[in-house]
Amino acid sequence: MIGLVNLAMLAGLAGMVIPLAIHLLHRQRDPVIDWGAMQFLDLGKQSRRRVQITELLLMLARMAVLGLVALALARPYLNPSVTLNLGGSSRRDVVMIFDGSDSMTRMGETATLRKESATWAKRFLGKLGAGDSVAILDARDRVEPLVSPLAYDLKAPLQQVQFVGATRGFGSSDLPAGLAEAFRILGSAQNSVSDVIFLSDAQRHAWRPGDARRWSLLKQLYAKMSIKPNLWALSFKPTISTEGGNASVSELILSRSTLTPGLPLQVSATVTNHGPATLSRTVRLMVDGDEVPGTSQVVGPLPAGSKSSLVFKTAINNVGSHIVYVELGRGGDSIGSDDTSFAAVRVVEALDTLLIDGEPGTEPLTGEVDFLRAALAPTDDRTPQIRAKVIGQVGLTTESIREMSMIVLANVDRFTSDQLALLGRFVEGGGGLLITLGDRVDEEFYNDRLGAQGLGWLPARLVGRKGPAHPEPSTFVGPVMSGFGLGEDPVLKACEFVNYTRLEPSAGAAVTARFDTGDPWLVEKSVGKGRVLLVASALDAEGGTLPVNPDFVPLVHEWAMALGTSSLSPRTVSPGEPLVIELIPPPSADVDSVKHVFRAGKVPIIRDGERAYVRIDDADAGSHRVEWPEGGFAYGAVKRDEAESDMSELDTAEIAKLSEGWPLRFVNEPDQLEVNIFGGESSGRRETWRVLVLAALGGLCLEVWMTRRMVRGRG
Repeated sequence: MIGLVNLAMLAGLAGMVIPLAIHLLHRQRDPVIDWGAMQFLDLGKQSRRRVQITELLLMLARMAVLGLVALALARPYLNPSVTLNLGGSSRRDVVMIFDGSDSMTRMGETATLRKESATWAKRFLGKLGAGDSVAILDARDRVEPLVSPLAYDLKAPLQQVQFVGATRGFGSSDLPAGLAEAFRILGSAQNSVSDVIFLSDAQRHAWRPGDARRWSLLKQLYAKMSIKPNLWALSFKPTISTEGGNASVSELILSRSTLTPGLPLQVSATVTNHGPATLSRTVRLMVDGDEVPGTSQVVGPLPAGSKSSLVFKTAINNVGSHIVYVELGRGGDSIGSDDTSFAAVRVVEALDTLLIDGEPGTEPLTGEVDFLRAALAPTDDRTPQIRAKVIGQVGLTTESIREMSMIVLANVDRFTSDQLALLGRFVEGGGGLLITLGDRVDEEFYNDRLGAQGLGWLPARLVGRKGPAHPEPSTFVGPVMSGFGLGEDPVLKACEFVNYTRLEPSAGAAVTARFDTGDPWLVEKSVGKGRVLLVASALDAEGGTLPVNPDFVPLVHEWAMALGTSSLSPRTVSPGEPLVIELIPPPSADVDSVKHVFRAGKVPIIRDGERAYVRIDDADAGSHRVEWPEGGFAYGAVKRDEAESDMSELDTAEIAKLSEGWPLRFVNEPDQLEVNIFGGESSGRRETWRVLVLAALGGLCLEVWMTRRMVRGRG
């Protein structure tokens, strides 16, 4: 089969009519003058015919030269079915996509699968010739271009291949995303042959076979490419001895991510045996690299496919940033990177809370916030976890909220416009706001000015008073309330509220607790960087029996820790998300970057007023520590993609589905792939433009010779 690389260049064939047009125009301009003496010089008929034939051949030669040049620019090629080799070996563009996932750390015949794939890639690059180009991609949670755009000097690709072989995979791999990037790179390809080579272990998750829409879009992109590449998937197989079993630790669930010194911290995790063999492993809780005493335990024997849930408890006394992780002991499973799961926590000295009393009492424990203050910050506590300050409504100013982590609005009727703006900036900037509703609240004002039609940060619309009611523990959800609903007879169920405000949750809000009437009791909403918790009842003695309930003190402490630490909580993000780590205390103004300890390098500091933080866009799964002068440091963590622990491979039907509609071929033997590329169908293209250029030069020489011969013949 014959094809063309630059089909648009065939438009140059129109230039072939130029010599013909010149010839016809020249004939029309030749005057004919009868002169008697010319009869003695007139050519004979035979000579005239020879001149006409020569002129015709000369015109055809000129047309042929222009046609050959146009065809050469279109770069025609022949497939291997054409036996003539007219253009020599073809040049090619190659994009290699390495699977950068955890599963490539399994052992192959001689080394890890990742190193074996790099060794084959180095051998493959050695077989490329002058004019060939290469790009290299490392497909992880995000595709990392190691060599891009296409490089014609193979020194850089060889260096990057050696780098790939020396590093291990982190997290999961997104091979469809790698293919999309390969298509983008090949959009500027110059050679007539191109190949995309996947180097993976055929793990199902990396290929995303269930994402039919993405694969359909990729096939549409492929159909629009002017030079359609051959697609190869080379699979490297682990040795059977490493497949005895694989255990993993799930994402950690923390009771809180910000706490005060000595406050209990509960860490929950799940250990899963992905098979195929039964296994037993030791598990322990670690904080900042040290084992928490008394937390080590044995899990198992776990049959293949089974899980075991674990709960650890600890307390951290040192103020600052910490990394908490659950770790499996060594057990010889096939993947070690999923044996640990990380989470970042922060310990703060105390939380500063501002209590705004909407109806101060004249006697002890008769005000709206008296019980709340006694619960949060007892007067005899010399090392309080929460420092509480009480003011009246008129005291709400910029100065009064400075350094506050949480503000409580207790049965406050309404606010001035300046106070509303102040509260809005406080919440959006990361502060926590607790609103308790009593009989003094102006519902119309709250709905119009704080609700959806106003500032928009009120979690629910207020629709009148109702009562009595009791909390319904079976409706308690979320990290704060779920623990208070456990057991056969939860303590909070005994509370009675004389009356409460009916709430209609707004868009984006979540109901975390309800009354036995079905009406919401607690409604939460994220606003900017902060959170708002709306309580349908008051927290004083007139509103009900909650202040004397045994769970009142731990309940309001949990509310305060959840709301007051929203801006301080360290981030534990999902794979692919940017990791933002706040620097507390902020480095001095002359410091513009921090050291990224576990991933050598510097990260620039981003400043927002008095806050300072760093953003890491390509953070791998695991823990991250940044350090700055003056001894400051902070942790962040990226979750693992738990699907990466499942080693199941693509089945025959999935391979057939992925290969349907385009030349995607799966190969299990590295040597066979080299034969297919260098000696098979994909290498059969032979470009003929060089021959056409030589033919055009030959035609030009013929045209010159014929022109001189015709002139000499006429002379």
